[in-house]
Amino acid sequence: MNRFNKSFLSAMTLFLIFSLLTFGFIPTANASTINVDRLYGQDAYQTGAAIANAVNAGTVDSVILTSGITFQDALSGSVLA
Repeated sequence: MNRFNKSFLSAMTLFLIFSLLTFGFIPTANASTINVDRLYGQDAYQTGAAIANAVNAGTVDSVILTSGITFQDALSGSVLA
């Protein structure tokens, strides 16, 4: 694809997004219709347990365990989950 075609497609994509947002073709959610369940705990470990219980309270086939010392540990393993 040459530079003109790439530029043209980029411009058309931006125009389409702008048009959809401007003329309201993309529906917006009313704040009163959104159902939010807040999951929390005393610390990161209890918050993680609350999330795990809310997502799957039954049995699972496998789990991914990481250290809770730094967020990078869990972040790197998130692709496995």
